Amino acid sequence: LKFWATWCGPCHGEMTEVADLIRRRPDWNGRVAFVGVNCDPKRQDATRFLEERDLLGRMIHAGREGAKLEAVRASGFRIDSLPMTFVLD
Repeated sequence: LKFWATWCGPCHGEMTEVADLIRRRPDWNGRVAFVGVNCDPKRQDATRFLEERDLLGRMIHAGREGAKLEAVRASGFRIDSLPMTFVLD
């Protein structure tokens, strides 16, 4: 579970690394899921970012249009900075 945003420079590299890992490990299909939670105020910014870079994986938007990272924090996630990654088993 990766929290990220298009305005986060370090997120760019991590998103590319995750996409490369997904491509290199087709044997993980159905056993491992990579889910990105986008924290951009505008969903279309994230969509354009992902499409331009041909990034794979499941992506969801953190909240309503116009929401900011503070809204993610208020929803119960203890996110102090981006990128933030959680491994769940």
